[in-house]
Amino acid sequence: MKINIWIKKEEVLSGNITKYYTQIKNLGYEDYVQVSITPDEFARLEDGDTRGNSWIIEQYNRNKLAEEQVKSIDEIPFIYERNPDTNKVYRRKYGDYDNKEEVKIRSERIADFSDMLTFIKNLNGGEFREWYDRAGSEDKAMYNKVFEKLQDKPKK
Repeated sequence: MKINIWIKKEEVLSGNITKYYTQIKNLGYEDYVQVSITPDEFARLEDGDTRGNSWIIEQYNRNKLAEEQVKSIDEIPFIYERNPDTNKVYRRKYGDYDNKEEVKIRSERIADFSDMLTFIKNLNGGEFREWYDRAGSEDKAMYNKVFEKLQDKPKK
């Protein structure tokens, strides 16, 4: 799908679009040109994002290792979207709105008592502090149970 907008000729040349129109009404049409853009580009215009694809590239690279980072939008393998009505997740190529596939979200296995015990025994003090500061309430509750069990004195 493409969206047609009208913009000033000089803004086409500069690439800095400040105003756009979906219809031309007494604008002095000779100063404007019609341009077809993608819904993603239109959303960026609506949001006032004049950075173009740089924001998308920054977001993609945000938590990636240096060797996994991309330099252009064409290098991004997929864009993931969640349908808020169905809560289903889809992936598609950037700009390809017709070909999307549903992604099955795997549920993560929840650690049990023995997992936590093994985990705690293998951490040094600095690693533990780092983990504990980031741990959620469920992980901390499991840790407390394991710690209490470790404190129990064996019966004679």
